[in-house]
Amino acid sequence: MEKMLDLGVFSTKKNFMLAILVVVVVGATVIWELKTATYGGDSAPAEHGKLAAEATQYPFEFTITLEKTSYKLGEPVEVKWTLINVGDENVTLYHSADLFDFVVYNESLCHVFNYKNVSGIYPVYYPLPPIYPGGNITKTGMWDQIYDSAKFVSPDMSHGIYYEKVSPGIYYITGVFISFTWFNGGAMETPPIEIIIS
Repeated sequence: MEKMLDLGVFSTKKNFMLAILVVVVVGATVIWELKTATYGGDSAPAEHGKLAAEATQYPFEFTITLEKTSYKLGEPVEVKWTLINVGDENVTLYHSADLFDFVVYNESLCHVFNYKNVSGIYPVYYPLPPIYPGGNITKTGMWDQIYDSAKFVSPDMSHGIYYEKVSPGIYYITGVFISFTWFNGGAMETPPIEIIIS
């Protein structure tokens, strides 16, 4: 009888150990999935050949559009921003508080260029004309295929600054709408558009 009791305990311990092993394997798999997954509506993978990308956050639909996805080295890349009022009431934006921006990353997803870093922001705060329901505001910006980190031509800074040109390759452009009026300084960001520079 005593031997049977030992086997019962062994069987219970064996089931317990098996359960622990299953929990560890499942837990490790879940952690691996969490670390390797991509989250958020703003982080969709870029599609080659796609000319527009959009993000929506009430009361706005925000889109960036390119003319094409293949550019010659040194050819300016024009980015068009469109912000549509998808709400039921007029919306008012303010100069210097509601900014259109775009960011360029290289194939390794390292920062290359940020439009607002080069375009300059003028701290003049005034209301823009209201955007009616269904209405929009459209602006354009340009990337001259440069890095946004300026370099001085001479050590004594007497000859101004220049911006280093990028190399041929694959780049990603993401549109950004920053709003202190509507999002407390937060932003809407589009998925990236892939372009090729050759």
